[in-house]
Amino acid sequence: MSLLDTTMRENVTVLTLRGEHDLATADEVRRAAELAVSKERPCVFDLRAAEFIDSTIVAVLLGTQRRCRDIGVGFATVVSGDEANAVRRIIEQMGVGPALSLAADIDAAIDITRLRPHPK
Repeated sequence: MSLLDTTMRENVTVLTLRGEHDLATADEVRRAAELAVSKERPCVFDLRAAEFIDSTIVAVLLGTQRRCRDIGVGFATVVSGDEANAVRRIIEQMGVGPALSLAADIDAAIDITRLRPHPK
């Protein structure tokens, strides 16, 4: 099983991260995100199966959110509802949850992406 899968659901690109992600996987995640954004479709990162992310991955998430906003497509991030989840705690400790448009499941995230931002 891959640490990063890209799928389509309801015309939304879903990037699913599994396992641990840090500087070693940041370029792969960034490339997948850039490819997804280049298709000008809404983007969702599903982090429920991720066991760990570091600040380089958070930077990739924030950069993807910014690019989605700039081209006027939606963006959301799915995280575990478990408050003890390591990925959720990292996002909360960094204070970036609101920027990442957090959702508890894929359906809620897709709904968030339909609230299309206006380009800058």
